[in-house]
Formats: sequence, C-alpha cells, structure tokens
Amino acid sequence: MLVRLTEIFANGAVTTPDTYTLREVFVNPEHVVMIREERRLKEMNERGVINENLNKNHRFSKLTIKIFYTNHFLPRLYFLNS
Repeated sequence: MLVRLTEIFANGAVTTPDTYTLREVFVNPEHVVMIREERRLKEMNERGVINENLNKNHRFSKLTIKIFYTNHFLPRLYFLNS
C-alpha cells in the first residue's frame, strides 16, 4: 500500500534564489528507513519563504528511502506534515 504525501522541493539553480513548490507523491512505507523532523523548513515556513499561503503551524519531515535494487538511499526528501 502506498502513502500519499506532500513533497516540498526547491526549483532554483545554483545562481538563482530557490523557489519552493509543493507536489503530491506516493511512497511505499516499507522502503522508508528513517523519518526525522526538518526544523529548517519549519522556520522558513514561519517566515513565509516556502509559500505565503501555507499554514505557519505546519511541521516538516525528512524521509530517507532505501532503493533496494541499487543498495543506495535517496538522501533528501522533505514532506509537509498536515
């Protein structure tokens, strides 16, 4: 069973400021090896940097997901906790 989450990602380049976008993704919970609170994004959200319409009380998590066929991990996936 897949779990629906909201991902926050930066779509800026090295030479331009980051702008942030929200998108819906589906994650297999059996592949999640760690979940950690992401306080930096919470602070950015409180300042209105991510999306000015986003509730300032939202919390954020960083997921580490195992890629089984390569024995590697996806290093940075950030999700909005509703």
